[in-house]
Amino acid sequence: MNSSVVGKTTIKRWRRPRSLRKYPLLALLPVYNREDLLPQCLEALGPAVDGIIALDDGSTDETPHILRQEPKVIEILTKPPKNLSEWNDAENRFLLYEAAHAYRPEWLLCVDSDEILELTFLVYKEYLMDQPSRIWGYVFPLVAIYQNKITGPLFVDRMYRFRPGYRFDSRRLHCRIIPLDITDEMVRAVNIRFFHYSASPEQKLERYNKYLIADAEREFQASYENLLRTNPSSPILPIGGKLELKPFSDSAIEVKRFFPDIEPASETTQMHLLSLQAHLGELVDMMKDFHNSSLDFFYLESRLSNGNFRLSYLYDSSKALEVSIPSAWLIEKYRVKKDFFYLAAGLATFLDLEPSKVIAVLGSALAELKELKIRL
Repeated sequence: MNSSVVGKTTIKRWRRPRSLRKYPLLALLPVYNREDLLPQCLEALGPAVDGIIALDDGSTDETPHILRQEPKVIEILTKPPKNLSEWNDAENRFLLYEAAHAYRPEWLLCVDSDEILELTFLVYKEYLMDQPSRIWGYVFPLVAIYQNKITGPLFVDRMYRFRPGYRFDSRRLHCRIIPLDITDEMVRAVNIRFFHYSASPEQKLERYNKYLIADAEREFQASYENLLRTNPSSPILPIGGKLELKPFSDSAIEVKRFFPDIEPASETTQMHLLSLQAHLGELVDMMKDFHNSSLDFFYLESRLSNGNFRLSYLYDSSKALEVSIPSAWLIEKYRVKKDFFYLAAGLATFLDLEPSKVIAVLGSALAELKELKIRL
């Protein structure tokens, strides 16, 4: 056990022996007086990660003992006991991030001690960590749980690629958890849930009273009455066995539809799917390029007088482009369904193309997107 001073606070540091090695996925866990829920949190979290760094924010219950009993906990930072009015969540999360440097992680997963990570994370963990370099973070649906019922989801930022030198939100409470350097366009929303144990009558009142003290001047949130109105009403159902990755800010704009839907089961689309089998090699090469795109961040704004479409960038409305009808069709339908072979057949159906012309039209559309720098 050693110690260091942060500001006026002495931080004690405990490391498990022989723990200094590389941990691809590290969990960062701030905790305070959570002997009631911490064992459940660790039971779900332990198998999902390579190691856990915890920050004990001055607990006076059995929290320190529970942390040391968990083999995946490789380091514990301990602050002295404090008043709730001194709670500094931003500082705690930054201290955890700094502690992670010694273990050379690839990704960091941020979990609170009153949360249970859904077990499906284990199935998709490697897939999430192996995404292209344009993806730097993930947001997860957080649902409050009580008596086997849950609330609607609130999306929370919880996982990001590690690198030294990040800048973080400094708000003492309700801070953004992932670094400020990671913008929304670098983030994906997934459908793996965090179950938040905060919805029983006792838990609601406890959280409400905690924030009345921690944020007495309502500096970080105008009101906390919403904490008393959390009433789970939906049954807990599995996510369906399929991982979803979506742009985080998809709901920030009203996405218009300019083209009719294509029925995958229609006779014409099925005919095109069969005819495209003869061009499978070319399609696979196209598909690799197509999925290495930033199409998620563009949307069709309007149709122009020349028949082409005005395309806008989700994060900068001044970055407008003009695209042809085939490219516009692909961009609109990509937001709905990311199956490249279905899109190829659907485009052929929409344009009423001869099978021999589908590859050429697809190639021209992809070349246009590349020229406009929509592909990365």
